[in-house]
Amino acid sequence: MSRGRRFARNVGWILAGQAGIMAVNFISVPYLLRGFGSEAYGVYLLIYTVAGYLGLFQFGAGRATVKFVAEARAAGEDGALRDALRHSAKIHFLGVGAASVTLWLAAGPLTRSVFEVPVYYRVHALWLLRAAAVGGVFAAGVQWVSASFQGFQRFAWPASLSLLKALLMPLGLVAVLASGRGLGAAAVWYAAVQAGTFAVGFWALRQALRE
Repeated sequence: MSRGRRFARNVGWILAGQAGIMAVNFISVPYLLRGFGSEAYGVYLLIYTVAGYLGLFQFGAGRATVKFVAEARAAGEDGALRDALRHSAKIHFLGVGAASVTLWLAAGPLTRSVFEVPVYYRVHALWLLRAAAVGGVFAAGVQWVSASFQGFQRFAWPASLSLLKALLMPLGLVAVLASGRGLGAAAVWYAAVQAGTFAVGFWALRQALRE
């Protein structure tokens, strides 16, 4: 495949993934807002706020991963390639893992003094923050897998993993509302989606390395 065709294909995958995510959010968010209610949905969004903070503890490892994996692959240096993946995994998981442990332990005080969650939602907020802590570790794994595939110049998998999460998250929340459950089940679903997406991505990365 020529360089131009490969570039066009990669850009196409990126655009398709972004378009899919926007479409899902456009359809699902109004329904979820009505289903949970504005106040409960606002509490649920804590999980994404905290997830953004946890992402900072990857320390920009994603860009470095793309660079060094691409260089090792282009040079045909299998040892250097695996070293780059190994070091990247350590940075992704150790930084976010330490931050997640801190978040888990501090979840109670955070709901009261930092986020000032209403008393009647504090138990739910506690478990939402702890779900964010657990899910954050797996989300870091997804970022590691995605950056590795970008280093391989394979953009289909990063786009597919992003779209998978974008589909599973709202569909699960719709099922939560339909079953009469609330924020507690939403918290469990968040962590489960992150774990499942990482499992799929890790399997795909192992297959790519065997090639």
